[in-house]
Amino acid sequence: MLDNILYVIMEQVYVSYLNGMCVCWLIYVFNVTSVDFLFKPDMYPKGSPKFNLQKAALGVKKTPSNNRKRRSPKGSKPRAQWNMGLQKSLVDILHEHNNDYHRAQNGWSGDTWNLMTKIFKDRNKHVNFTKSQLQDQEKELKRQYCMLKEARKQSGAGWCEKSCRIQADDALWDNLLISFPKIGKFKKYDFPLFDRLGDLYDGNSTYVHC
Repeated sequence: MLDNILYVIMEQVYVSYLNGMCVCWLIYVFNVTSVDFLFKPDMYPKGSPKFNLQKAALGVKKTPSNNRKRRSPKGSKPRAQWNMGLQKSLVDILHEHNNDYHRAQNGWSGDTWNLMTKIFKDRNKHVNFTKSQLQDQEKELKRQYCMLKEARKQSGAGWCEKSCRIQADDALWDNLLISFPKIGKFKKYDFPLFDRLGDLYDGNSTYVHC
């Protein structure tokens, strides 16, 4: 009786061993990456902890996904590279259209911006800026002008007309950086368009000032 029981146990162990070898052979030869066929559908649902543990026990690695969404470069707008010559050209065009016909209280009209964009491209053929890029630059120049205008009003601050740069000691610069966090670059670089921008934004009481 005992011999029969031992024989049955050994037979089951041998069959289990053969099954394990077959599975390993299938995985190695056919590069099987899914072990769904090993389980009953109602026993271990795919994605469940037990299912994942069984896969890990068999040494099946998760296949990396190649379906990640990539950001399309079509939707990105290239950043405009401005220099002093291009900024001066823009300011000159703004002055040429600084009248009641082209400019309302809150700024230049859309049609005027279309016209100024065409003129800018004709004068600067080596760049291809869009209307929105010109508008962004005009806003940035106005922001810089208003910031420096307010900084010049601070007690102890001076202004060099020759270099078009704020003159201040280190202690005052520390205070200016607290009040105007983006003013740091003007500690080393000049701003020669200051007066021209002043005529543009402060020269007529009809328009919105800083």
